[in-house]
Amino acid sequence: MKMKRYKQGLFIVLALCLSQKSLAQINPALILIKEAQNKTLEYEDQSFLFSLILDAPGRDGNRIQRKNKGSVILVGDTGRLTLNGQTIFIESNKLITVSDEDEEITVRIIDTNDNSYSPEKILNRYTSGSDYRFLEKEQHEKMIIQYIELVPENQDDIIKVVLGIELSSKKVHSYHEYGKNNVITKVQLFDYKVDQGINMEQVKFDLNNYPDYDYIAPNDM
Repeated sequence: MKMKRYKQGLFIVLALCLSQKSLAQINPALILIKEAQNKTLEYEDQSFLFSLILDAPGRDGNRIQRKNKGSVILVGDTGRLTLNGQTIFIESNKLITVSDEDEEITVRIIDTNDNSYSPEKILNRYTSGSDYRFLEKEQHEKMIIQYIELVPENQDDIIKVVLGIELSSKKVHSYHEYGKNNVITKVQLFDYKVDQGINMEQVKFDLNNYPDYDYIAPNDM
């Protein structure tokens, strides 16, 4: 399983937290998604832990799960993520990946049409031109989670998405993406905290913190 899959799953988490698209339809399930998005936009900062599971078919007919955990800190639309010994900074139109194991920094430009890495684009493809319906509610400790099934139109690689929203706080609880390649990407958020007074300096990349690392970036970056 390639690291790219984990990064795609990771930015699914960011998509749920940073999208600013408004929704015009009246479907009750879509209204709840909009309420969650609008609530998210009120936060000055956010932090949470997450689990990321890739559930894929194996060679012997059994399914294989790859599990990882990470953390996210967001101030506005600037973020710092940690996963698999790497720190990923998101700033404006670029991703900055810091690998301590390799002592290497890699900068990548985010294309405006890159659905795999642009948070807004990822969620936008599900909040526009999709079918929505409520699934079951479940109680997790003191939280009541409402699950919503999204069936996106004109998607070559996605069958459906199941989004979990905590009804009281309108916070995103989980996200499951079902691929046509029979791979299921499962993301769940834990210890979700907001408006803690996190300083922007805690999430911004500073090259001075990595004096001996190799720096690989496009020209003029």
